[in-house]
Amino acid sequence: MLPPMHRLWLFALAPLTGCLDTPEEPVLCTDLYPSECAQQAECTILSGYSVSTVEGCVDFTGGGVGSGCDSNERVCLDQETLAAPPEDPSDCFLFTDSCVPTDWVSCEDVSDIPPAC
Repeated sequence: MLPPMHRLWLFALAPLTGCLDTPEEPVLCTDLYPSECAQQAECTILSGYSVSTVEGCVDFTGGGVGSGCDSNERVCLDQETLAAPPEDPSDCFLFTDSCVPTDWVSCEDVSDIPPAC
């Protein structure tokens, strides 16, 4: 057996691995673009359907538009919701539940759920 001083010296030279590794930072889904969101297992893309203020209807053709990202753990109500990006409140989208992208606002020109086009 080595004297205590030699054991300490061997420990200092040993590579640091295992329990001393730093854990990965958790992914904050709300900070991701939809394209980045799709690559994260713990995140889900928030998709909305474009509302035509000219025709007064919702365009369900072609599927929803990826508008944001959120955690898979977020609880959404089963309630259609209208929302718009903060930089253009007149660009209204219909979401099929209560989950909308972070910082989105109420639609400027639409207050009731319009019919399908």
